[in-house]
Amino acid sequence: DDLIKGKPTTPPGKDKKKDEPVVDEVATGILGGAVAGEKYAIDVGICDYPGSVNDICVSDGDAQNMNNALINIYGYNSENIILLRDMNATYNNILSAVDEVRASVTVDDEVVFFFSGHGTTARVNDGDREKIDEGLVTHNGTNMQYIWDGQLKMWFSDFSTSRIAFVFD
Repeated sequence: DDLIKGKPTTPPGKDKKKDEPVVDEVATGILGGAVAGEKYAIDVGICDYPGSVNDICVSDGDAQNMNNALINIYGYNSENIILLRDMNATYNNILSAVDEVRASVTVDDEVVFFFSGHGTTARVNDGDREKIDEGLVTHNGTNMQYIWDGQLKMWFSDFSTSRIAFVFD
């Protein structure tokens, strides 16, 4: 219990059936701390979106900086990091990276998903019950495509490990 960090996602209370505290999801561990298994990461940075209207000047550098920090500060093996920047950071490539990491991860591993780029909100049917959903703005090389929060949750829901950190910039 001393490794559990974060706050409960539901109001404090008791489960009436079990007379236990209600705590839904919390993060475990400390990023870069001792891990029994391997450390994996997906670093995504989009500065150069299709066209020029939506370009951001530093987001792809953010992903490179996170990549360097994971290797040099947190002890990640560069072979376990997928770095996707600009035109390589398509919706399909991000989904493929998630699938590739999922296939490698065991219960003892740690995973970081980092995204730097545009975000958005909208009313979409993405598998959750939110009225307004948040999304990551990606692309397919020509047009904008979105990864909605419900989709992202679904993509990571069947990972073998519960030690997953999401970082959005």
